[in-house]
Amino acid sequence: MLSRKNRANPAEIVLAREEGRLISGPLFGLLVYDLDDSRPSRFAFIVSLKTAKKAVERNKIKRKLREVIRLKIDKIKDGKLGLFLVKKETVGRRSEEIKIAVAAILKKAGFLK
Repeated sequence: MLSRKNRANPAEIVLAREEGRLISGPLFGLLVYDLDDSRPSRFAFIVSLKTAKKAVERNKIKRKLREVIRLKIDKIKDGKLGLFLVKKETVGRRSEEIKIAVAAILKKAGFLK
């Protein structure tokens, strides 16, 4: 489970959607917003009904993404906000494939130390 200090609150999600820059990858997009503080980076995950019809599938994708971020959190810079927008291509992917895609998009977005 991703710790509370690394989860974005609803106000931050709105901020990222309105003012963040989009980095696109094969499995998901990442809205990036630079916060003006030194608190740990925070993340949120959006899996729409269009992406996966069943709640079980949507929740499974979010769990996989949260776990990958939890394992990489010590390598991520502070003061950033990331909002993952999941694409249909993610449904049915193994955790290892998602892990590789997350690492690539975090590197592309400049999240890694």
